Amino acid sequence: FKGNVIDPIEMIDLYGTDAMRFALCASTTGLPQIDLDVRRFEEFKNFINKIYNGSRFVFMHLGQTLRLEGDLQLEDRWILSRLNRAIREANSHLETFAFDKLAMSLYDFFWNEFCAYYVEICKPALFAKQGHENKQTLLAVVLTHALAMIHPIAPFITEELFSEMKLNSSGDNPYVIATQKILDAKALIIAPYPQVIHDEDSEAEKQFEHVREIIYSIRNIRAEMQLPPSMATDIYF
Repeated sequence: FKGNVIDPIEMIDLYGTDAMRFALCASTTGLPQIDLDVRRFEEFKNFINKIYNGSRFVFMHLGQTLRLEGDLQLEDRWILSRLNRAIREANSHLETFAFDKLAMSLYDFFWNEFCAYYVEICKPALFAKQGHENKQTLLAVVLTHALAMIHPIAPFITEELFSEMKLNSSGDNPYVIATQKILDAKALIIAPYPQVIHDEDSEAEKQFEHVREIIYSIRNIRAEMQLPPSMATDIYF
């Protein structure tokens, strides 16, 4: 050992095992040489923190029973469509050993879709306790499947969080049934890997893309004007 390479033990001490595993998976391409930068470990340490914080928020608002009733709203149909797409991509990447594509696909789904949009849209209903029952269930559905998909790459944080999810289910909704099958396992390491539940809803994705563009623009304007997140503002279209 000449000291001219990255020491994995040192990286584990600094960033954690899950972050190191994620960084290695995301950096593994078909090329014979890996272009590995220490900044990748920092990036995925932040992602592991996001998984923890996002999961803790969901735990704070979980109901006791998984139940879906009535018509789903646009954002609900969108996140379920994106979940099915993420599951389809994850299984495809695993079958072809494309671990870099798997890592980045799950990273993008959990952070840039589930946390950045769906969780934020759910907050008014959760805090107001009005029309929040479906939101509670869908948060649990998406989080359970996300943790199960991420588990092969980041087994420690996902197993710890999964151990805290104790829920019952009601009804014959396919998303509830699929989620309960995973939750019935004593541990994620022996839980069934998520499978596609329903075909993607392209129309919901197309409609919600307009919502995303509006939200993205508003966030950029707020950032440019240096408005703190806690400051309420009027918006004119």
